[in-house]
Amino acid sequence: MVKINRHLNVNLQVWRGNVFLFNIIILFFLSLLPIHVLAEEKVNNYPLGLKYEVFRDSTRGVTINEILSGKYNEEFIKSESKYPYFDYTNDAIWLKLEKEVIGEKFNEMTWLEYVDRLEVIDVYFVKSDYTYEVQKGGLYNLGEQKINFRSILFRFDPTDIEVIYIKLIGEELPVSVDTSLYSYEGLIESIKDYKFSSGFFYGFIGALAFYNLFLYFSLRERAYLYYIIYLIAFMLLQFLMNSLDVEYLSENLPVWFIVDAIDYASLLLCVTMVMFGQEFLETKKILPKLHLTLSIFSSLSLFTLLFFWVLPDSITNVIVPLLALIIPILLWISALRVMQMGNRMARLYLLGWTILLVSIILQALSYLDIIAFQAMYFDVIPQIAASIESLLLSLALADKINILKRQREEAQELYTEQLVKEDKMKDDFLFRTSHELKTPLHGIINISQALIEDDDNKKEQLEKKLKLIKSAGYRMSNMVNDILDLAKIKEGLLTIQLSKVDLYLTVSNLFEMFRYIADGKNIKLVNKIDKANRFVIADEDRLIQVFYNLLNNSLKNTNAGSVTISNDVKGGHMYISVEDTGIGIAPHLHEKIFHSYESISTNNDLGNGGLGLGLSISRQLVQLMGGSLDVDWSKEKEGTRFTFSLPISKIESKVYEEVSSIRLPALGATIEEQTSMYSNDMASPMSDRLDILIVDDEVLNVEILKDILVRENYNL
Repeated sequence: MVKINRHLNVNLQVWRGNVFLFNIIILFFLSLLPIHVLAEEKVNNYPLGLKYEVFRDSTRGVTINEILSGKYNEEFIKSESKYPYFDYTNDAIWLKLEKEVIGEKFNEMTWLEYVDRLEVIDVYFVKSDYTYEVQKGGLYNLGEQKINFRSILFRFDPTDIEVIYIKLIGEELPVSVDTSLYSYEGLIESIKDYKFSSGFFYGFIGALAFYNLFLYFSLRERAYLYYIIYLIAFMLLQFLMNSLDVEYLSENLPVWFIVDAIDYASLLLCVTMVMFGQEFLETKKILPKLHLTLSIFSSLSLFTLLFFWVLPDSITNVIVPLLALIIPILLWISALRVMQMGNRMARLYLLGWTILLVSIILQALSYLDIIAFQAMYFDVIPQIAASIESLLLSLALADKINILKRQREEAQELYTEQLVKEDKMKDDFLFRTSHELKTPLHGIINISQALIEDDDNKKEQLEKKLKLIKSAGYRMSNMVNDILDLAKIKEGLLTIQLSKVDLYLTVSNLFEMFRYIADGKNIKLVNKIDKANRFVIADEDRLIQVFYNLLNNSLKNTNAGSVTISNDVKGGHMYISVEDTGIGIAPHLHEKIFHSYESISTNNDLGNGGLGLGLSISRQLVQLMGGSLDVDWSKEKEGTRFTFSLPISKIESKVYEEVSSIRLPALGATIEEQTSMYSNDMASPMSDRLDILIVDDEVLNVEILKDILVRENYNL
């Protein structure tokens, strides 16, 4: 309970710290806003949107003289917006600003600022005698700028000025109006405020980019690289939206590039935000459908960027804001889905993306003329949102790296534990192997020594001792074969030769092989294989090996009762069961006994009951033959039933004798029985004796071959 409370207290402290940090960030960035944003009207700065009268010249042929003649006075309509917006239009927009509408403050003003980029901005300062001074601005007249600044500035003497007319023409740009009148002091203060806030913004984002670049080179996490690219793309877009290219690069950039630069940067940002979002949220693995959708929209953005000059303006003017709206929404949905799936690293990403998404949606909806145009949608709000979002994304990346680090540490711990476990299993296996091999080896050595020293061995005693030696040899051979088979299975080198196998005769032969052991323990061997359904598709040698392991396991764990083998046909498979009345297997061991090197001791727990390979190899052999092997039923102190399946061989049923013409030697069979069993099959068909040369570096092998071949009447 103390640990839980401590964990909750730590989490609460972290939560409070995050909330406090977030509030500090909001207040800090609000403090950086230019004063005229928080309070619209100042003595030194006078926004003009609502003061204008607007006339739309659809012919673009109306002149200032015609305007001054009063011919179009009735066409001018009072503006109802602080920031009039006319979208993409072929009309020439005329704005009329009368001195009397401004009042006495007009005499303090000496500068007119037009913020938005546009091809043609002609300003006519009309005096009381209807003479006028014209100043040409806009992208086509950047060389006539009196001051290199991000907006277009017009200086005038307010003395005797009665009215100001502004003519706006947009060739490839939407016509939006964000204008102000300034005194000299007001203009200086506005420039100072803007330089400070924009300088802080670009410095902050640049510092984040360099910091994350350092982390990328340290950690080599691709998400950091994509984040840096995203930051650069976002800074580029803000640089262009703030018209800093006009202020600093206008002399070196062609007008057509300045006109389309914001669209280029928007498309590039769409591509980079998808790259970063997909990498950070791991959408390819977690949300494959959304990942594909994001990739499609990213490819569409890249295609539009590459072929921007080929596509008509009517398409690009719609597709760019739509992509800028759809992609952030898809990324926001992806982050929400990832967080709902329990991935905590998506929380900060979702929060940061929500803040930025509001800004992007406002811009896109404004471009599409769905909501009223506001200058701050493209100036102040994006900078604040981007700064907060960039910081939160950086924190989200740090959180992700911490989570990945923790996961790697946990994986390393699990790997270390697995290595320790495997090392212990190796030691246990070596111990069991040495123990299992040592027992029959001692028997062979001791019985052989007794045969050498005892001259009074009678035939029955000799047979009994030789029988024990043979059994020990079989036991050692089976252990070695199990080890070799396991190695072959792991390396994929074990081959299976499938053929038609008579299940009934195979079981009968195996029972003969185990008869000696079963009789010694008073265990009855029962063959219940259905003679009408006796054929399966299997590798006969490997099937015998499976039966051998299962029967050996049953006899070893059964002290009295019976071992029964039966079959049943279901679908296209035959299900073969080996059931005993032994000690049974505890439920929690039903699956574990099929693991390599796991065996059951007499107290029904994992122990030193053998090498623990038989059941593992048997299951894998059955799987290679197209079936499965499992514990079908088991109850402690009552018995166990193993069941495995094999494909059925569909042939006509025939009546077969219950004893095969070729039988397996019984465990414990006498030498005479084995010799007579094999001599019928191995007898030389040739009446003449053959000469055979034996060459082997193992003396034991030479002696065994000599013994066999002499009995078969070969000359050595």
